[in-house]
Amino acid sequence: LTATISDLNNANRELREKEEIIEDIRGELVYTEDALHATQSDLQSEHKKAGQALGRAEAAITQKNTQINTLEAKLKQYEAMTVIIIATLVTVLVVTTHLHFFS
Repeated sequence: LTATISDLNNANRELREKEEIIEDIRGELVYTEDALHATQSDLQSEHKKAGQALGRAEAAITQKNTQINTLEAKLKQYEAMTVIIIATLVTVLVVTTHLHFFS
């Protein structure tokens, strides 16, 4: 009977030690879970910021593309006007030369 009581006391002590270890592990798990939630929250915040930055960048690109298209259209207008001016100058030169030689 004494040996059985001693065995029970030893088993009881081991059980308490294991319960303490389990409690420590639970505390670590709670701490880890809190850290994961904080990390998830940070990631969501960063994702939102990155999405906003991407939206601003896309808007800026669209604006620059519009400016480029406008400049290309103006360049084509200037090219057409240059062709007209050169054609007019050549015509004036030909007419002037023709009048000079045949008058």
